[in-house]
Amino acid sequence: MRDRGEAGQLDLTAFPGERVVVKAASPALAHKTDVGAVAVVPAAGTAVRAAMDRMARRLAGFPIYGYTIAEFIPHAEGLSGELLVGLRQTDDFGPVVVVGPGGVHAELLARHLRPGSDLAVLAPPLSAERMVELLADKPATRIAGGLGRDRRTSVPLDHLAALAGRLLAFGASPAGAHGAELEINPLALTCDGPVALDVLVSFRRGEPATRAPP
Repeated sequence: MRDRGEAGQLDLTAFPGERVVVKAASPALAHKTDVGAVAVVPAAGTAVRAAMDRMARRLAGFPIYGYTIAEFIPHAEGLSGELLVGLRQTDDFGPVVVVGPGGVHAELLARHLRPGSDLAVLAPPLSAERMVELLADKPATRIAGGLGRDRRTSVPLDHLAALAGRLLAFGASPAGAHGAELEINPLALTCDGPVALDVLVSFRRGEPATRAPP
């Protein structure tokens, strides 16, 4: 929605739960949490409009195209409940998927892990079985896969491998080839399965390079 006037017309009863997530929409805000462009508020029109007003004041000077209102997804924060999943186009290997620690502390967590142990790197022509082996070798995905002590919201590693396979297939498609990078952060691990809470996409300039099949 474009402004608080449209927010007053929104039927918030369509969202399950007692809270919703308000985000400012702007191409200049790649990491919204860092600048206060995300708020979890009660599912009430007054609370939503107040959050939009606060963001408008806080983000003065940024081009704000509008706001999104989304369902609040309960999940554990940190290693046991959030992953980063990225699709990147590379000159040498074509589409590559990386999986590692997610959430607002992703970079901090990665810095404190042993070098080389933070991200699982998946690329064609790896089989699904080999992807599972690589995912099982990294701390964040081991925990996400229920190989640690907390298995309440674990996601089977073969499901994560299947997600990586779908992203690789998209990256190899004509549409996906126009993207430089697609980053899901966080991918929330819930009792109902993984849910992408935020997605950032950047596009290539010009025509994508063509590569010979592997």
